[in-house]
Amino acid sequence: MTDAIVRVTNLASHDLFILGDPNWDDQHLMFGSHAARGTYRIAPGDSMDVAAPGACAAEREEYAIGMIFADGQDIDYGSAGAFQTAIGWRQDTGGLGVTDEYTIRTPALSYSAASESACSMRMAFVDARAHEQTGRGR
Repeated sequence: MTDAIVRVTNLASHDLFILGDPNWDDQHLMFGSHAARGTYRIAPGDSMDVAAPGACAAEREEYAIGMIFADGQDIDYGSAGAFQTAIGWRQDTGGLGVTDEYTIRTPALSYSAASESACSMRMAFVDARAHEQTGRGR
């Protein structure tokens, strides 16, 4: 089995917070070289690889990884906006990508995602207003 890798870049003007989706309690994520425990912060201009060990199996799954990307730490009961995502193999591209998304309070972020291979992808986050002005993005 191979690890699935999501390369996350924060191009926004404020911190980006990521965490494993608590609904996926059997998944194991690595934030950089550290086992995921709670929320991880990515400062503006920084990048990080998120790995899901063994998630890129021979049988490609549409729902392989569950992650939440937020504009603040207080996701559950606070004011933070977030994207709750499922990441897995996309039949249309043959690569790893976002296969499902749910918005938790509209975040001050937008993202773009691109498959690199069957087991890796890139996600870039920007300020939502910047994307609205260009008319591109989610």
